Amino acid sequence: MLGTTGDVKELEGELGEHLRESSRVTCVVDQFGPNDLLAMGGSHNNPNSPESKLVGGAVQEMQKVALEASATTHTSTDDPPFLLIHGTSDNVVPFNQSELLHEALKKAGVESMLVPVQGGGHGNFRTNDVAERLRQFYDKHLRGKEVTISAEPIKQGKQ
Repeated sequence: MLGTTGDVKELEGELGEHLRESSRVTCVVDQFGPNDLLAMGGSHNNPNSPESKLVGGAVQEMQKVALEASATTHTSTDDPPFLLIHGTSDNVVPFNQSELLHEALKKAGVESMLVPVQGGGHGNFRTNDVAERLRQFYDKHLRGKEVTISAEPIKQGKQ
């Protein structure tokens, strides 16, 4: 959410000592995050799901709030670069959540890379390839280094 809402004044806070500082971030790494609450489906629509608790009622009954709480709703051309890493066998947050955000970012003209972890679940990836992609992404977008980051899928290591 932070990566897509830097230009949404209604979501700026009014607490703390640094109100004149920008809430914008330089780049975003999203690992298996929920990005479109209305599209999660299944048990995520139940009134006692974490998503429903977030929006104050069953997700499908609180559609306006669920839209506002979804990163895909707020994508715009001035969003920072994104690296999305998500396990294709995630049984907590569906893999399509990263696909939906990736598509929305690309449509807005934002640099976005989706790296599937084949066979990976909800995080706890057992591969050095994930750490390497993260390092390369940060090198490029935080340190200004010229690096190439592969979008090739990563195979989940042995459990």
